[in-house]
Amino acid sequence: MLSGKLPKWIGEHLIDLRVLRLRENKFYGPIPLEFCKLPNLQILDLASNNLTERIPHCIGNFSNLVKKLFLPPRVFMYFLLLDSLTEVLKGLKLEYSTFNMMFIVAILDLSNNNLVGEIPELKNLYGLVGLNISFNHLEGKIPERIGDLTSMESLDLSNNNLFGSIPDSLSYLTFLSHLNLSHNNLSGRIPTGPQLQTLDDPSIYEGNPKLSGAPMPKKCGANKALEGPNAENNVKEDEEDNVDKILFYGFIVSGFAIGFWGVIGALVFKRSWRHAYFEFVEERIGAWFVRNCM
Repeated sequence: MLSGKLPKWIGEHLIDLRVLRLRENKFYGPIPLEFCKLPNLQILDLASNNLTERIPHCIGNFSNLVKKLFLPPRVFMYFLLLDSLTEVLKGLKLEYSTFNMMFIVAILDLSNNNLVGEIPELKNLYGLVGLNISFNHLEGKIPERIGDLTSMESLDLSNNNLFGSIPDSLSYLTFLSHLNLSHNNLSGRIPTGPQLQTLDDPSIYEGNPKLSGAPMPKKCGANKALEGPNAENNVKEDEEDNVDKILFYGFIVSGFAIGFWGVIGALVFKRSWRHAYFEFVEERIGAWFVRNCM
């Protein structure tokens, strides 16, 4: 039940801090920029508070999340004193043993707050295993280079106001085993890839009615995936057909006009032809009248 603003002195003085868990309290206000000064931070868990404003862009500078973890002997001894640590990852509360904490856990959990703005660039956090920023008020697009987070196993961006397409780079996350993008305003075709195809639960994408492609029931967006050489050829063929039709109709109209005005012009300007034409018409009409009316 702790309340108030997050204290800045944590980032200014506790430079050896590895784990910072303040979840499920009543802290409010912004995330202090001073937290970005924690060079050894391995787990930052501020979930389920009342935090507001934007996620600091400097959060992508955590050096322990940029590379695979290597712990010095004194930190190794510290972890040996711990029995376990419970963290929310892959949508579940997981208990990590001492061994797991020392080598593989690198988690950023800011879920269930009132954070706003866009997701900052996290492309350098190659060692990040779990990212949860669900149930906030984040907007904008999913970062195009989200696929650079090559160690990612769990990614939860659900229940925000994100829009636009899902980046193709998401298919590069070969270790991804938990994904939740539900209840945003995402649109377009869902990317495909060997790992993404194993995540075939439609609930991952529900609440995004403009998304299409497997595993969603809406398939009409599949045409977008075909917008390559074949689609271009079809467009070109349609354009060529339209040109041919225009030329064909043009020839017909011009031929009719030339023939019609050729005959009329000859009759107007050639007097002898005009007399001969009318005599011919009179003879034909008279012969028809004699045969049918007399």
